[in-house]
Amino acid sequence: MVGSQDASTAPDYPAAWEADVVLRDGATVHLRPITPADAQALQSFHVGQSEASTYLRFFAALGRLSERELARFANVDHRDRVALIAVQDVAAPPQAQGPGEQIIGVARFDRIGPFEAEVAFNIADAHHGRGLGSVLLEHLAAAARERGVRRFTAEVLPQNAHMIAVFREAGFDVSQTVDDGIVTVSFDIDPTDRYLAVMADREHRAEARSVQGLLGARSVLLIGQRGARPGSGRDLLMRRGFESVTSGGFSVVHVLGAEPDWPGPSGAVRYWDRLEDVPGPVDLAVVVLPARDVVAVVRRLAPLGVRGVVLLSSGFAETGEAGLALQREIVRTAHAGGMRLVGPASYGFFDAQARPPRNASLAEVLPPPGNLGIFCQSSPMAVPILASVANRGLGVSSFFSAGHRADVSGNDLMQFWQEDSATQVVAMVVESIGNPRKFTRIARRLAAVKPIVVVTAGQSGHVAPPGHAVRATRSPRRTLEEMFRQSGVIRAQNTHRMLDIAQLVAHQPLPSGRRVGIVASSSSMAALVAQAAVSAGLNYEGRVVMVSEDTDDTALRDALAMLYSDASGDGVVAVHVPTVGAASPRRARAVARAAAGSGVATVACVLDLHGLSDDLTAAAPVGPGRVWTVPAYTTPEAAVAALGAVVRYARWRAAERGQPVRPLGTAVRRARTLVAQHLD
Repeated sequence: MVGSQDASTAPDYPAAWEADVVLRDGATVHLRPITPADAQALQSFHVGQSEASTYLRFFAALGRLSERELARFANVDHRDRVALIAVQDVAAPPQAQGPGEQIIGVARFDRIGPFEAEVAFNIADAHHGRGLGSVLLEHLAAAARERGVRRFTAEVLPQNAHMIAVFREAGFDVSQTVDDGIVTVSFDIDPTDRYLAVMADREHRAEARSVQGLLGARSVLLIGQRGARPGSGRDLLMRRGFESVTSGGFSVVHVLGAEPDWPGPSGAVRYWDRLEDVPGPVDLAVVVLPARDVVAVVRRLAPLGVRGVVLLSSGFAETGEAGLALQREIVRTAHAGGMRLVGPASYGFFDAQARPPRNASLAEVLPPPGNLGIFCQSSPMAVPILASVANRGLGVSSFFSAGHRADVSGNDLMQFWQEDSATQVVAMVVESIGNPRKFTRIARRLAAVKPIVVVTAGQSGHVAPPGHAVRATRSPRRTLEEMFRQSGVIRAQNTHRMLDIAQLVAHQPLPSGRRVGIVASSSSMAALVAQAAVSAGLNYEGRVVMVSEDTDDTALRDALAMLYSDASGDGVVAVHVPTVGAASPRRARAVARAAAGSGVATVACVLDLHGLSDDLTAAAPVGPGRVWTVPAYTTPEAAVAALGAVVRYARWRAAERGQPVRPLGTAVRRARTLVAQHLD
């Protein structure tokens, strides 16, 4: 970062404490240890504070810091005296320590005993209410624990109720005393269960809000480069991006770098020759530029108030170490400007629920609105996935492609989809998992209320595709499978199976058990289904209805009614594959009517039907008139496999997972010390 280049390379500089964080409003800031080079920026930060804020921090009116105070505050040893600052790019640079960067928050501690330190905070007036104090406290406490500090104290004026609330709301067990008009607050900083829950909840709300800001963008700026060779990759990306953003989903569309022969909708598109001429605010930027030009452009987006950048271009981490360094610099630049980055090499995203649909992707035709949220990393993989979705007639709530997943990842989308009422099922194609522990924590919480179906690259999840900066692992192949099982994630072998399962949980109730019944037109087909059911872990006990082509409507209805009214049935597999001729639609319609509103999960294999169809759709006979669709599969085995996977998920979701306990007499700190020593 600007202003810390010298000290940040010193041997004692704790670079591991640097972090990009998402705040309550969905914007980002960069946190890092303070350095002597930040002295003037710290003075600018102090001078910019109101008299009231300065008084609450220093208990006195202090217009400027003296040279001695400034030197003391900016020079720390990162051990007994630690200070973290939050920096962010701004439109005007006068108060910045470099081009566009300024300090917006400071948190520090000074050790006053072997295991105790005094803590203090100061947040810029313009950034109150964004959760910055809570984030700084969280990171400062982690740094303190690393340095052996176990308890924080703070002296606070009684009228500074906000600061006292920050300590309490963080989940710490806070005690306070009042002496001579000063409130002394004290608390242990070992992470309690409540502290961890508060931290996870803060993270959840912030990351969900940031994705909501991307999907809810109203204005967009498409940035390309004129002169690209017609038919080249960059030219095709730019043209496709232009057609998407001008399709009507955005209320304001700015375009920089379009060719003169690209006419957009009359009056809806504004063309510009220079980025500096674009009027703000702009919610979203879609970038199609050579890799070498992206950093400078992203830095110049901050004054426009851009909250997110979709980077369609490639040429970054997949090219080697230099490309990886460039990719990381883009992320740092975006976060310093308060922006989330989608990509590089992203296919983009779209919101199919918006009216009209909001399209910031490379997709030419969007699926109809539905309850399925889809995430994938690879841009090329998005093409067959969306094609298969269209072939099945599936409806989508929102779609996201993370590309190299340099910033926005599947974790962010799961955070958002948990709160999104339009999304009831999540399907993810994950080529790499950058933070398995966080993925597990978020997935477990989401899977408790909404099914998650995941495909990974390779059976072990050890594959690191080009461009994905992930840590190497020595974990055995079964580790990923066990992680998914404990998290309630439904793992699919491939994208075809993923959508097989997704269409079932999106349109049928969760089965309450493993018992399955069969509807078939031949004994051989019934035997095949029964064998597949047993292999899938289902419980088949001879519950079968045989209906031939000659069975009349009354007999067919009565036979199905008996099967669905059986209290011992949790699922039904209906198979209709005539040896000669086409399948009769009346068989499919009869199954759909019997299944609708029954509470019995039903799958079908009917000749010439695949995915969702009108023949297998019916309204429930009672209730608010909900329409149910029985998903159709190409083979009976595929139908049974999907049902078996959903049964296992339903059992996980219904299982009692217990409550964490704290046995008396345990030495938590000593245990943590022993674990840390062993890991070191």
